[in-house]
Amino acid sequence: MKKVLLKTATIFLLVAMVFTFSGCDELFQIENTEELPRFKNFDAMLEYMSKTASGYAYGMRGGEFPEMAMGEDAAAPSSNAAKDSSGGNESQSHGETNVQVAGIDEADVIKNDGRYLYFVSGNRLIIVDAADSANMSITSKIVLEDMSTFSEMYITGNYLTAIGYTYEEIAVEENSSSGDSKTMPGRYIPGRSYTFAQVYDISNKSNPVLTREYKIEGSILSSRVKDGNLYLVTNKWAYFYGGDVQLKPGEVLPYRYDSTVSKDSMIIEPSEIAYLPNPVDNSFMTISVMDIDSNNAVKTETVMGGGNTIYMSHNALYIVKPVFYFFPAVLEMVDVETTASTASSEDKPGTVIEKPATKAPEPEEPKTAIYKYDLIGKTVKYAGTGSVKGDVLNQFSMDEFDGSFRIATTHWTEKGTSNNVFILDKNMNNVGSIENLAPGERIYSVRFSGNTGYVVTFKNMDPLFVLDLSNPANPKVTGELKIPGFSNYLHPVGDGLLLGLGVDTKEIYMKDENGKEIVTGFQSGGLKLSLFDVSDPFNPKEIDTLVIGGSGSYTEAQYNHRAFTWWDEKNVAMFSAQINNSKGYGEYSSWQEGAVIVNVVNRQLSLKGILPAGTDAGMIWAYYTPTRVTYIGETVYYLQMGMLRAFDYNTMLLQGQLTVSEILPQQEEPIRPLPGLVEPPSKDTDEDDD
Repeated sequence: MKKVLLKTATIFLLVAMVFTFSGCDELFQIENTEELPRFKNFDAMLEYMSKTASGYAYGMRGGEFPEMAMGEDAAAPSSNAAKDSSGGNESQSHGETNVQVAGIDEADVIKNDGRYLYFVSGNRLIIVDAADSANMSITSKIVLEDMSTFSEMYITGNYLTAIGYTYEEIAVEENSSSGDSKTMPGRYIPGRSYTFAQVYDISNKSNPVLTREYKIEGSILSSRVKDGNLYLVTNKWAYFYGGDVQLKPGEVLPYRYDSTVSKDSMIIEPSEIAYLPNPVDNSFMTISVMDIDSNNAVKTETVMGGGNTIYMSHNALYIVKPVFYFFPAVLEMVDVETTASTASSEDKPGTVIEKPATKAPEPEEPKTAIYKYDLIGKTVKYAGTGSVKGDVLNQFSMDEFDGSFRIATTHWTEKGTSNNVFILDKNMNNVGSIENLAPGERIYSVRFSGNTGYVVTFKNMDPLFVLDLSNPANPKVTGELKIPGFSNYLHPVGDGLLLGLGVDTKEIYMKDENGKEIVTGFQSGGLKLSLFDVSDPFNPKEIDTLVIGGSGSYTEAQYNHRAFTWWDEKNVAMFSAQINNSKGYGEYSSWQEGAVIVNVVNRQLSLKGILPAGTDAGMIWAYYTPTRVTYIGETVYYLQMGMLRAFDYNTMLLQGQLTVSEILPQQEEPIRPLPGLVEPPSKDTDEDDD
């Protein structure tokens, strides 16, 4: 009995861990249609939700689909830096957010317009005049009310678009005790969590003016800005309990607020919500499109079924989601085990009757669903759905080129892993693939460049594969390079060169029973930069390496490309890192945090220097800001823990800094209402800060 209970608990634990799972092939027969259908009413939506994977978990599958209403068509008939148009001083070269697709900006915690630096820290957004690096000054601050925080931003011309989170309290409904009520005690949520986008006019940097605000219930998946339009993708989980629990629309449906439309939040009606031809999961994914410099209402497209990773080209938005199934081992337990139940009154007391458990559905391989939305004017339109086996690593696992969509996945099975690259046409039909790449390993980084793809996998050694994708129906592996270590991020640096950033490794050997040395694993070393010559796709070479620090050294740039800065004019890579310089265990004092500056000149890598991180007695840990390194002219700016430091690039000497106590003063500041205007700091306030 204990064994049965343990395995039952294991099953439900796995249910909680996976994003979505399904039990039969029919659930993944997603069709491509010109338009997704929409719900007719709230009851139809609840019936649909009961048939999703979550409904299956609670034993609620079965029956026909509810009556649905077809929605109306609402849509109107690689450099690595996005060019932010700005009102700053453009006479000097300056750093920009490292993006995947040239011309499509990505949000970050810091923006740079060539004179002013903008960065977020907790519930504050700070604008700094950096024209004189030795005397940087705070031009203005935007301060949010409690329960709100900034996460990232965009600069487009004279507009700053801040993305963040806010929590809105709602009245708690008392539980009903009437006999007819079917409400579930304790299921009410005392508030709603929103993702917001606030647009500020920053033509006067000393006085940013809030011009519009948009809020959508749920958490942000990602965002992009293209041609002055903000594309914001969010997910909201639908709290659905199944059974005969009585639910109200306000407890399930997402809310949105658009200051150009109404003063109040409005519910997204079922008739506005599309659904996939087959159940995926009980969550709402909303694509919101805002014309930043206008008062036009935000266009939204809400779909039942969330996403996990997005990729955006100049033509389309792709949203992917892993679709997991029951693990075969768990299914086998369910099939083989018997369940025990107490005997009926006709049996002897204490008798335990064993009966076979309900047969579980056949296991299916994990797949990734791909949802494509065409960018049409200032709206998006559903364009089709595809699927491939395996799961993506991140946004760089996807790319669009000449109408073909390429996606790299790692396929996880009981027998191990394999890696694949699939090519789909504009209608999301699979037309070509490279499969079973590096069995037993998994993908650590991917980069596509035109007709060429680069894939790094790893187990004990780091194979770099070069792919020829010029013929979508017949892609090929043209070259392979095996080297120690692995690259988490790949960045083209011109002239047929590719820069890899990752970790150095050394193989661990031991002798077998015959005295032969065999590889039993690997030991991680320091941060490793590799310079690859990929000019010959049939013969890639690692022409130089640079290892910084020892085991445990880390940089956010390994996993977040926006933390990596490429200074093209100087052929320099920059990123903040925590570096372990110890020569033995326990030498904690030898750890170093700083901005790493690496020259990539004459096909060689060299460490120009490490700019030291600063400390401040007034540091407020609650306002931790991710680290970034950027530049204006000949000055390098290092943002870390809310402290901004300026260094001369040539001498590597400190020129000036703003400390945490100046940026985030200890004393209480007046809380401004969320939609209020933002005032510049007074002279008295500045003196107090100093």
